[in-house]
Amino acid sequence: MFTVIIFTGAATVLYFSWDRISQIQTDIAEYHTNNDTSVGARLSIWKSGWYSSQFNLLGQSTDKRYQKVEEYIRQHERGNLEAMRNVAYHLHNDMLETLSLQGMFGLFSLLCFYLFGLYFSLNRKNVFENSGTLFVICPVIVFGFTDVVLIQSNTALVVVTSLALSLPLLKRSY
Repeated sequence: MFTVIIFTGAATVLYFSWDRISQIQTDIAEYHTNNDTSVGARLSIWKSGWYSSQFNLLGQSTDKRYQKVEEYIRQHERGNLEAMRNVAYHLHNDMLETLSLQGMFGLFSLLCFYLFGLYFSLNRKNVFENSGTLFVICPVIVFGFTDVVLIQSNTALVVVTSLALSLPLLKRSY
């Protein structure tokens, strides 16, 4: 019964998401001629974020980063207006956001959080038994590739609280 519910839910989500998936494919195909779309803006933002990242230990200020990404978007992304509007807030990618502002130490900390979260979620005899942490850390990682999840204190609080509530289950499963 549980399997039927999962497959029905997945099929429903795919059915209702098909138009969006088609639009994403169109946006990607037209990126080199029209980058002023949702997907085009994200690609422009990611490229400018990578350009702005300084590979130092401590990162840089938000003002300095904004100057760099704005310059890059104007010069290399045809002044993508959608990207310019959104880049003032964040880079739509947790790792780029962390690397660009907090440097290598920040990126190392974020990667440790991801890796240790996955390690403790998967380090069991039966992965599906008491795997509450897996269902917390995996969405954080996946959504972090296309948006900035951990920037909001409410989201970070929910993630940390969920992981803390899963600790008794972790101890019990060993």
